[in-house]
Amino acid sequence: MTHRLDRHLVRNLYRSWPACALALALLVPACVDDPSVAPGATIAPPSEEEAISRPLTIDARGDRIAAGEVPVELVNQRPVAVDVALNVNVTSPAGLAQRHGVRVERLEPYQRLELTLTTAELPLPATGDVQLSVTAEAVFEDGERRSPTSAPLALAHGGAAWRAVTPAGDDAVVTARRSRPDAVEREMAPEHAFDPASPLQPGTAELLVARRLCFRVATTYQDSGVGEDFWTNTGPTFRTIRGADVEVTHPDGSFTGQLFWDGDLAGCVEAAGRGLQTGDKLTLRLFTTGLVRGHAIRVEDETTGNRASASITVTYTEASETWYDVSPSAAARARFNIYVAAAYAAYGHGGLAGSSVTIYADAAGGSVTGTNEIWITTGDWDNKFTITHEFGHHIARSSTGLHGNGTCDDYRTGAGNNCDSAAAHTMRSKEIMRCAAVEGFADFYAADVFNMHDEDDCMILNGGATVNCEGANAGFPLRMMETNCTGTGSHAGMGNETDWMRTFWDVHTNGANPPTMNDMLRWIEDANDTTAWSNSNPYQLLDAEANDKGGTLNSIWDVAAAENGIDH
Repeated sequence: MTHRLDRHLVRNLYRSWPACALALALLVPACVDDPSVAPGATIAPPSEEEAISRPLTIDARGDRIAAGEVPVELVNQRPVAVDVALNVNVTSPAGLAQRHGVRVERLEPYQRLELTLTTAELPLPATGDVQLSVTAEAVFEDGERRSPTSAPLALAHGGAAWRAVTPAGDDAVVTARRSRPDAVEREMAPEHAFDPASPLQPGTAELLVARRLCFRVATTYQDSGVGEDFWTNTGPTFRTIRGADVEVTHPDGSFTGQLFWDGDLAGCVEAAGRGLQTGDKLTLRLFTTGLVRGHAIRVEDETTGNRASASITVTYTEASETWYDVSPSAAARARFNIYVAAAYAAYGHGGLAGSSVTIYADAAGGSVTGTNEIWITTGDWDNKFTITHEFGHHIARSSTGLHGNGTCDDYRTGAGNNCDSAAAHTMRSKEIMRCAAVEGFADFYAADVFNMHDEDDCMILNGGATVNCEGANAGFPLRMMETNCTGTGSHAGMGNETDWMRTFWDVHTNGANPPTMNDMLRWIEDANDTTAWSNSNPYQLLDAEANDKGGTLNSIWDVAAAENGIDH
């Protein structure tokens, strides 16, 4: 189990580093590169306390903005590698502009990396004073996730060029609040009443305090409570919605954005600099489209092609963070249920590459996955394991190229046989090995989303059957194909998805330092570098690649493959 420091404490520790943050905000050279450490070099391991409180540091400089450059320094202070996606945030008098995933980098243990963003990679705000910061969405190889943000830079955007500016006050940055008289002034001087359509006033140099609007959505998953560890409540439950598109309408206009998907800010959109004030009537609208860990997810109705929306109207109270619970209408419920589950899966295990995927709700013809498309049949909209199983197919396809290629459901062992599936593959059926491996990976992916690694069991519900992916349970013995499929001919080139699911789970969770999900995806991706996947060779290709990689992965794989009987 990974032991994690409380995220609120971590964020406070970041904020307690005032000297460098202030120097960056004022563009003082005190925070420029340490000339004793070369870009890309490794650093001396920091103290354990420093590594825990600040596992990844990020700094940005504005002194080269006139030349069209923003240097960014990343330092990995942990003994494990980390994958980092950079998001750029610009707050101006017109509001907040963001650009996600402008760079994706990998830092080895204790590596320091300096890179340079160009102004072409920055979101374009309205002209005038702005503050710019860079957020690093970081995923360490041991599963730890952090989202540090650089101290804000005070800049100005002139339409065609950028320049550095000096804000008024030590901690001042630009806000976007209009000069709005209070109610008493309006009554006394109606001829000067505030005109919502008037141009924005120049940016005022005030301290920018975080103001977040955060959202949970009503969901129901009827396949919960079978022994898994997460999302176990079977009744209606408000759950955080990650990465979704959001629209906020307020007295002075409206703005759109995307909810954060990770860390303390998950489910929230930054409202600072938007001109909101206590007492404003806000209409908050969520959509079943969004971006999570580089995956653009759209959930729409198969018939109409429309995404769903759900909204509430509230009276805004200025606070650092306000949570709102949103209940979609009956017509929108299925699409939100599917989006929340898919986004949660992408947040936990986003794979090796981003993607764009459209998920069709209320689909006819069963729940299946194609190239950048997923169909969730009408009866599966509230099956969290089915939704994440299909999303697991998408992750495998986009990360490794391992997919069914139309091989599933082709094999028959004979009517009435325990291992025969009359119309589809099942957790008990004997199938072509490629089908078993592909379906077993998707089962494993769904299991990993909702089960902890250090428990004695690992439960999923698939096709009405509750299966333990850690070991045998009633109706699902170990070595399922060998035990349950006697008298069905040779097992060479054949497989069972329960056996493969358990194998992948064992490789991912057994031992002191098992492979991460991304390690496993890289292993699967590399397995067919010289020989293409066929209907009968997944075990042989994965075994050869495990031998090449060696180490813990190979040793765990050898044991798991034999114990679960996939080595045919």
